Amino acid sequence: MKSIGRKITQALIIGTLIFGTASLSGCKKKKELAAAQAAEAARMADMIKEATVILNGILDDKTLENIDENYALLNKVKAMKLEDPGVLNLVIQVQDKLAADKAAHAALMEKEREKAAAARDAEAKRLKIETDKRNLNQYFTALVGEKNTAKANTIISNTMPMFAGDLVPVLIIIAEENGVKDYDKPTTIKAYLNYLKDRKAYKAEVETLTYDQNGKISELELRKK
Repeated sequence: MKSIGRKITQALIIGTLIFGTASLSGCKKKKELAAAQAAEAARMADMIKEATVILNGILDDKTLENIDENYALLNKVKAMKLEDPGVLNLVIQVQDKLAADKAAHAALMEKEREKAAAARDAEAKRLKIETDKRNLNQYFTALVGEKNTAKANTIISNTMPMFAGDLVPVLIIIAEENGVKDYDKPTTIKAYLNYLKDRKAYKAEVETLTYDQNGKISELELRKK
């Protein structure tokens, strides 16, 4: 009987030890799980904080110079796959802002292109006017200096294609006071060229040129020297 009692006692002791060991193991696992959950919560909190800072930074950017960089930052936040309502709301705001910024930047670039094109056109027109003035003065001077009639007629033939027609008006300024111009009797380009050929005297200089839609001279203004 004593032997049986000892065995029962030993069994109880072993059972208690096993139960105690199992309880300790279970507590340890619970602590480890709690620690892991806390670490994950802290990590998520840090990610939410980082995402919030990034998104607010994009919203605060009032320039149009960082659109590509801001899109990259937005994609970085999206890659975090956060489900925080505050972050998701900011993502929507940032997407709307960047879409508006992109449209504004495109409009600005188009305006800059138009401005550059206008500047090129203006420069081309200025150069054309300067070139045409120089050429006309050279033609007129050559015409009055040419004694050979055939060569003089060739100069006239080479000059006329610059004009819209034979009847393009030629205005000669003979005086000007306070911006008010006094003109000689009006004539036409064909008549003026023949006048230069016959009179052999060019005592003027090209002042202004007016062009038609085809780039031909539609009015010539000279200033008498």
